[in-house]
Amino acid sequence: MKSTLKKIGRAYNIFEEKLLVYSLIVTVIVIFIQIIMRYVFKNSLFGSEEFARYVFMWQIYLGASIGFREDKHITITLLTDHLSGTAKKLCAILADLIMLAFCVFIIYFGWVFLAKVASMNMVTPAMRIPFIFVYSSLPVSCVVIFIRISLMMFKKIKELFHGSADGEDAALPAAAQALEGGEN
Repeated sequence: MKSTLKKIGRAYNIFEEKLLVYSLIVTVIVIFIQIIMRYVFKNSLFGSEEFARYVFMWQIYLGASIGFREDKHITITLLTDHLSGTAKKLCAILADLIMLAFCVFIIYFGWVFLAKVASMNMVTPAMRIPFIFVYSSLPVSCVVIFIRISLMMFKKIKELFHGSADGEDAALPAAAQALEGGEN
């Protein structure tokens, strides 16, 4: 069971990273072609700006998920720099709880908004893509972020009560290690 969860987590990590890299490559190519078309041929590539804008929205929110996995988001450490041990860990867990609450808020109201958008059959102006696909980037990404933060918080709680043996993640479930980018 653990190896299956690890495989699923690693497969998702690889999928997410490749999706972001390939979408960035495609976006750069489309924008480059748009520039050439506009300034050399005096004609515009239909829908290219709209395509780049909406793909960029997905890249931002899925990229935020990777930022949480790698623990690379900007943090304000004014308070936690003066704490040590248990107090510092409790503060980190509290910050995770606040972020989880924010994710739940965004997920809930994101889905409510998507229901309204779906009921109005709204489409993008140029490419006629249903807006539900565009706007679903935020709640979908927040679901992934929620899972990542939950797993990281689980790890912090285990470390708080059981300690950490030289950074080993023995108490952390396999899925958490995989989604956090842990090796083997």
